[in-house]
Amino acid sequence: MIQSDTFSLSKSMAQIPYGREGREHYFYSADVQRQWDQANASTKLVQTIGNLSGQRVNLAALKDELGDLSGDERELVHGFQNFYQELAKLATSIPAPCEWELDCYETLFDQRFLSQHVNPSCRMLDIGPGGGRNMVGAFLRQGTENTSYVGVDSIGLPYTMQNLAAGYLTIKRPAISFFEELDYSFAREPFAIPDEMPGGGIWHIPLWRRELLPESKFDVIVCNYVLDELPARDFIKVLEILERCLAPEGVIYCRGSQQRSMLSNLYLFGYGTYHQMDITKEILVRGFEVKTCELVADTITRVFIRSSSTSHDRSSEDYAGCVSDIDLVESAQADFVADAAKRCRDGNLPVLIWGDPGHEALGRYLEIHLEELNVVGVTNDHVNHRGATRFGIDEYPLSDISSLGVKAVFIAANRYKLAERELREALMLPTGFDIGSFNIPIGFALL
Repeated sequence: MIQSDTFSLSKSMAQIPYGREGREHYFYSADVQRQWDQANASTKLVQTIGNLSGQRVNLAALKDELGDLSGDERELVHGFQNFYQELAKLATSIPAPCEWELDCYETLFDQRFLSQHVNPSCRMLDIGPGGGRNMVGAFLRQGTENTSYVGVDSIGLPYTMQNLAAGYLTIKRPAISFFEELDYSFAREPFAIPDEMPGGGIWHIPLWRRELLPESKFDVIVCNYVLDELPARDFIKVLEILERCLAPEGVIYCRGSQQRSMLSNLYLFGYGTYHQMDITKEILVRGFEVKTCELVADTITRVFIRSSSTSHDRSSEDYAGCVSDIDLVESAQADFVADAAKRCRDGNLPVLIWGDPGHEALGRYLEIHLEELNVVGVTNDHVNHRGATRFGIDEYPLSDISSLGVKAVFIAANRYKLAERELREALMLPTGFDIGSFNIPIGFALL
């Protein structure tokens, strides 16, 4: 396994040619605040398991979507759990929670979804692999001897965990071969990813060594929970990888949100800005088109193919026709709210709405559903006394909402953590609750 300072040194060397702008290269903006690039505590390494995929609140929806698992899938769940629990013990001597379950079910979903579009024994390129879950899921399955895998990342802790997972796979499956670019680079040994990429091979490279990727060879390129997190320069580099490396009849698989790509400066001094580019348009303009696009477990799930592809059918689904991020987000957000409203209506649940002053988001997304819902009140942390709102629903101060019998809450605000804390205290809940969302500012939770 590589040393963390080896990774940091290589990244610094890669940034030098860009001069003063170098710090904007090779960094996932969403990871600045969470400090995934480096840490002194070994437990932080274990936290990469289950924390770099989707929202934990979506786990139940993922399980519902999957339904009954096959025998092979149940065996994979068992193997996945054991693998990552053992890996956590290798990563740190301090007991640390190993949140393997979300990664496992995200991977099961990916495998099922992709099986409709690509042979499981394929050549896979994984951009931003997180804790290495798709690599582990691929090689723990039976009948994947012909699978080859390349991982690309530019964040220190996940990269280290991916290396640890790959090395441990070679112990679990001796037929697997693992080649790490930084190991070879600092040992002054030649490194190459062969064009044929023989089955059972794992190759791992940092983003700044992307020129090593073979051209037009990958049957599937996975970009899960990453495309909206990049600064502009890195997003363009990833687009170049998609354009250069996808096989003529290959597919690009993207699961994750879009909203962060629409933001700009999120941190002080501009360090850690999101790219603010239209993901959909930028992919389409490079000669790709949407094969399928669905909202699954409150998460956009898309497959792109080359426009010149002849072996893939095109989807007629509504989202597949969205040619910009705004169209896609608006359509999916409306469906997310409608689905949550249906759950409340079917259960006749007393609903509370937390809406920031002005209630712009409430009016935009929720107003059309208010008549069908049992809305018992509106609140936020600025309400001082009971009064009417323009929606015909009474507004209550937080001190008065415990008597309303609330069972579900819509949060029409950007400040989910604040709302969760204030509502938990006001409703005297023994524990916190998970807030599901497709896109800020609308969140939903069952209490």
